[in-house]
Amino acid sequence: MMPDSDESLLKSFAIDRDEKAFRTLSERYLGLIFHIALRRTGNRQLAEEVSQNILCALAQKASSMAKNPDLLPAWLHRATLFESSKAMRSESSHQRRKQLQPIAESAETSSPWTDVIPHLDSALDKLPDADRRVLLLHYFENRPFPTIARTLGTNPDAIKKQSQRALEK
Repeated sequence: MMPDSDESLLKSFAIDRDEKAFRTLSERYLGLIFHIALRRTGNRQLAEEVSQNILCALAQKASSMAKNPDLLPAWLHRATLFESSKAMRSESSHQRRKQLQPIAESAETSSPWTDVIPHLDSALDKLPDADRRVLLLHYFENRPFPTIARTLGTNPDAIKKQSQRALEK
């Protein structure tokens, strides 16, 4: 167990209430959480609120998450989707129409991302946990396939193929 691994940080916070450990985890995953919420809600203020709520939930679940730290990115992704949906439901329809702005407002309409971004999180959420975990580890955490393979106890070629199949799905 590495000193700055998710597992060690979660355990330090869960057992000793180590604020530095939780701050490190928060800084590590805040980008993922915030951008999922921003893509989902289209509203920066709501995304910030959702991010805070998810970090509070992580603080409450730190001890149970420490048992399966490899599931943390996938859990954060799904929890952020649910919390974003909840936040959007609580907004009145008038406020939602007024405040929601397209995320790619200044992007060219010919960009393929303009059409894809609104569907990215729901597509990830529909994947099996194992596929979602591999994609998040590789594309969010920038982990190379050999590192992911060691973490998950399999070989790099299998992880690479799993990633390609998950992207096709």
